Amino acid sequence: MRGLRRSAMTAMMPLLLLVVLVLFYEALSLADNVTFVVVNTTNYTIFPRVVGAGSGGPTMDFAAVPPKGSVRLSFKRDSHFCLFFATDCSQDESGRLIECSSGNCPNEGCTSVDNPVATMIYYDNGTVTASGPFGYNFAVRAEFLSADGKCPPVSCDIPLSKCPKGLRMLEESSGSLVACKAPDKVPYCQGGAATSCFDGAILTITVS
Repeated sequence: MRGLRRSAMTAMMPLLLLVVLVLFYEALSLADNVTFVVVNTTNYTIFPRVVGAGSGGPTMDFAAVPPKGSVRLSFKRDSHFCLFFATDCSQDESGRLIECSSGNCPNEGCTSVDNPVATMIYYDNGTVTASGPFGYNFAVRAEFLSADGKCPPVSCDIPLSKCPKGLRMLEESSGSLVACKAPDKVPYCQGGAATSCFDGAILTITVS
């Protein structure tokens, strides 16, 4: 019996080793990545879009988030990008978002030199900032999953109703207010209070 048990254990060793290796590499992968959980509390469908802030690369468009829905987005921890949310978008034949009412980009996609009118979440290798450099379209609040509570939440929340008439962006068909342009060289939500460290692997972003 002991010989049979020993043989069974010996036969299982490669499988156990494989399981340990898989768990080890998954842990490494999680350590190298950050997860943004986007929660859409609005009554609108939103379209998450990401632009590499340093490289000026093309826009990354993600699947639409329905009203009261949520989505998980994963990024490399040492990356540098801005995340924003477009509205009322169409799609071309390749699936690229076009003709958005807010957060719009040129047909070939945004780069770091374009000015999409939307509230921005900037991530830079462990630092998160909420701002509206070109304008804003939603209130955003970013909260960190941190046991020690050292990283306070960041937010950019300005009612669209306070937007001056000359800076308002309206949806073409309904005429409803969808975004507010920023005055020249005066970004919204600027200042140190809108910046925080990133102390965990998960950041919850509430769009309202």
